[in-house]
Amino acid sequence: MAPEASAATGTPVSTPVIAGTVDAWAEATAAGATAPGEPMLVDGTTMFLVNVLTEPAPGAPLWCTHGAFPGTYCLAGGMATSGAVTGWLREVTRVRGTARPRGHGGGERRAPPRGRPPGELPPPAGTLPGS
Repeated sequence: MAPEASAATGTPVSTPVIAGTVDAWAEATAAGATAPGEPMLVDGTTMFLVNVLTEPAPGAPLWCTHGAFPGTYCLAGGMATSGAVTGWLREVTRVRGTARPRGHGGGERRAPPRGRPPGELPPPAGTLPGS
């Protein structure tokens, strides 16, 4: 703890201090989206857009919180599991042997064999096999 903070709070200087933030705000900082008007698209399992503002935006259809830097706010909106569409697409196109992203299940996994040779596409939608 900084001596000034210790004096102001009466907490010993030896007290460990840990800071935290919203993971997306840390990602925005790492991506360089730190100044007002600099948006960032997060394309993970949850996909959302973050925009840095100079004033809060109450009542917006998105959510707004304090930003990662003094005098900034972050406005964001997202959709849970929308980024997982890549895994779904891999499954429905039956691509074999592709690495699955590390996720909640833990560890890297591979798509199971589906009985179709690699590179062979399934029939187009609305057609019957052998037609």
